[in-house]
Amino acid sequence: MMTINIEVSEELRHNGIGEKLLKFLADEAKKRGVTTLNGNITNVAALKTRVKVFGDSLNIFMPDPVTGKMSKVSVD
Repeated sequence: MMTINIEVSEELRHNGIGEKLLKFLADEAKKRGVTTLNGNITNVAALKTRVKVFGDSLNIFMPDPVTGKMSKVSVD
């Protein structure tokens, strides 16, 4: 399953809405037998939200700047 875009309007941000939406999406996907969610992270706030929701099960891949191959990166 791939998310298209989840964005919370600026005036409503920092209230946990994005986190709740992502948790709801993940729960619904799991109920439907989805085992992998794919998506693009467009900013640091989005990355932080995904880390909160998925924790250790979050896998992030980025292209290697030299080879262009996708490599797993860690989030600290």
